[in-house]
Amino acid sequence: MKKTKQVNIRLTLEEYNFLVEKAQNHGLTLSRYMRDLSMNYPITCIVDQKVARDLLLVAGDIGRLGGLFKHWLVNNEEQKTSFSKTKSYQDIDDIVDQILDLQELLKQKAKEIIK
Repeated sequence: MKKTKQVNIRLTLEEYNFLVEKAQNHGLTLSRYMRDLSMNYPITCIVDQKVARDLLLVAGDIGRLGGLFKHWLVNNEEQKTSFSKTKSYQDIDDIVDQILDLQELLKQKAKEIIK
């Protein structure tokens, strides 16, 4: 719906600056922040939504990294004993588990931010 009506209010400079700062902290325009606030709508933070989306993208990348790493290990099974002088196959398997745990943690954090 097109917004055509305008409401003017008088504020002190301090009040105005305070509202501008609050709106910016939420990633919103002053108009959107004031409208949502006055209509008792939940103040959705656009910045948090972007962070949550970015976290989910990173979680997806980590999942793909873990999958590629596991695929590489399976395809190089005959070389397991000699592919590293410092890491055993169990160490590598633990690293894959840590990658998957990190992916799940990022997903959970993104869900918390969205709420």
